[in-house]
Amino acid sequence: YPYPYPLPLPLALALPLPLPLAPTLTRLLPRLQRALGWHAVFAVLAGPGFGKTAFASSVCAAQGDAVVAVHLCRSDDDQSRDPVAVVKSIAAQLAQAVPEYREALVRDLEAVRTKVDDPKASARSLLRCLVVEQLRTLEPPTTSKLIVIDGLDECERDGGRNPLLDLVTGGLGRSLPPWI
Repeated sequence: YPYPYPLPLPLALALPLPLPLAPTLTRLLPRLQRALGWHAVFAVLAGPGFGKTAFASSVCAAQGDAVVAVHLCRSDDDQSRDPVAVVKSIAAQLAQAVPEYREALVRDLEAVRTKVDDPKASARSLLRCLVVEQLRTLEPPTTSKLIVIDGLDECERDGGRNPLLDLVTGGLGRSLPPWI
């Protein structure tokens, strides 16, 4: 899939980002590390130019192999904001990062292929088939894994709707295994 992206879980922690930024980012990273055991979405809320992308990059660098998928939404790129494309990209990244997940997909290849090839498949049904159901079959790893999504605020469509944010906050966290 052309874009590497991911998705989250139930919103447990939302931190408004105050100024000055550099010390704030330094304080946020340990909070994120503590939150990893909560099975929750860690949301950083701030306006444009406050450094949310810098923080997401810091998280990816600091967490290393714990990050199994990364998605960057861009307001000027419709595909990066399309929930179906995002789910497919996350699944592709998970397959690269987690060999057991890739094996689970191969075991369930017929159902997976049918769902992926269905042009009417919703992002929610793809997420359930490609990600949630497959991850739930795996033995939990010894450490938590992360899916990082940056730029969700750039996914808003006319009328103020944000389908990707709806997907992320619509019970996803309760669906995924606690180690993600």
